[in-house]
Amino acid sequence: MKIFRPIFTLFAITFLFSCSQNKEEIDLKLSPKIGDQQTIVSQVVTTGNEQMSMKSTMVVRFKVASKDDQNVFTFHTDLRYIKTETKMFGEVEKYDSTKDESLMTSDERSMHEEFKNALESNFEIRIDEKGSIVEPFHAIDGNPSTEALVDMSNIQLVFPKEKVKVGSEWKNEKTNPLTEQVTKSTYTIKDITENEIIISVAAEIDGVSGLLGKSKVDGEYILNKKDCTLLKGTLEMNLQMGGKVTNTYYKKMPKK
Repeated sequence: MKIFRPIFTLFAITFLFSCSQNKEEIDLKLSPKIGDQQTIVSQVVTTGNEQMSMKSTMVVRFKVASKDDQNVFTFHTDLRYIKTETKMFGEVEKYDSTKDESLMTSDERSMHEEFKNALESNFEIRIDEKGSIVEPFHAIDGNPSTEALVDMSNIQLVFPKEKVKVGSEWKNEKTNPLTEQVTKSTYTIKDITENEIIISVAAEIDGVSGLLGKSKVDGEYILNKKDCTLLKGTLEMNLQMGGKVTNTYYKKMPKK
């Protein structure tokens, strides 16, 4: 009889786990309300390389301006501020767009000139309910700035057409318009809770001929279950020059 006890216990645990696993099916699609606002913090941090490191923070506010008959949302956006810190061979260079220009160094003012149009512009971006970018960032107030505020393709996932549940997978590809590198991503539903959807991502980025080989990216996204908007996303990639880069995107909670 003793030999059957551990077998029976293992069977019971396996049976209970399979019964308790979340089998809920959901349709992933954006559904914010007109007038909803969300402030997204985008951070890029490199670590593990003693010679060079970088930390960059951009804060962008999004407001749902409208929704058309094709379920395409128009978001009005503005860049709130930028902060960067770069360390290279012992030298440190910092920039903070909120700093008084009269107190900036010549290097800081030079960088401020590069970002000034974006900081002073109001932008618009159009995204459909499945997360595809219908029209990228563009200035709407007459300012000639055409700079992208943040990489929206990393912040906004493209959702599958079919419903998903825990364990479901789907794939997506995107091309970098500057380098023509193709990124192939596989998304997996890790968990669905009362308030959140947790998604893991594994991606491969094509190399640049003669310069860089292929790179692998791993990460995780947490979405608001109610409207599928972003709560937090993290992407990590090893750098071929040494160290790694971590991209983090998260919803900034309002102060109480």
